[in-house]
Amino acid sequence: MNPKISDFGMPWIFGGDKTEGKPTEWLGHMAMPHQNTPLNNLLLEAVWESYQAGKSSELIDSCLVDTSNLSQVLRCVHSSLLCLQEHPEDGPSMSSVVTMLSSDNALAMPRQPGFLVERNPQRKFLVWRRTRL
Repeated sequence: MNPKISDFGMPWIFGGDKTEGKPTEWLGHMAMPHQNTPLNNLLLEAVWESYQAGKSSELIDSCLVDTSNLSQVLRCVHSSLLCLQEHPEDGPSMSSVVTMLSSDNALAMPRQPGFLVERNPQRKFLVWRRTRL
């Protein structure tokens, strides 16, 4: 016996006797319910606007501002904005993030985070093609 987890809340995708489907393409980012909340969007917008205005340090807790790690904290903010691009392929890989955080190399300029860009609501779901068994 080789048990497998196969139901991720998708039985509604298949009609009647259909028991299998194949993903054919990914059309944008599908945010998990906890990712795209008004509070998260508000925080992201505040971080982005502070970054654009050159005031990222105003977001940092006052007990960290006077430490020698301020540049590392600001680098972390910069790196995190690079990870929040509209398309995942535009963001850095995890190995690149590790390199960014562990070196003093110049970082690329982030574009506006994906959650702040107005998207077409019809283009954010995984498209399934029904297949015959």
